[in-house]
Amino acid sequence: MDPARDFTKGSVYFTFLFCDEDMKYPTVCAYVYLGSGLHGSAENKHYFQTTDSYSDVGDWGAMSDEERQELGPDAVISCDEKDVSGLVKNASELIAELAEFEANGYAGS
Repeated sequence: MDPARDFTKGSVYFTFLFCDEDMKYPTVCAYVYLGSGLHGSAENKHYFQTTDSYSDVGDWGAMSDEERQELGPDAVISCDEKDVSGLVKNASELIAELAEFEANGYAGS
């Protein structure tokens, strides 16, 4: 099953990751899916832009090299096919992850 099969360019996706080894401190980030194979990269590279930069300056994939350099590297992440399924969640999956986190008793501790 292709983990990228449901990605829609311009749609928002989420990451739910932990900042620590004990998995007590999660971080949630929202990204806009830009597509794959941008600017001559391999087709199996998928690009995601932070929602704040996308809202402020538009689609990184449509920018010139100069504009992308001005924006900086922190505004965009890229993932290989194998990494996408572990990082990207839709809103329903994010809610399920947060509910599991809370059920494990970590929230508020």
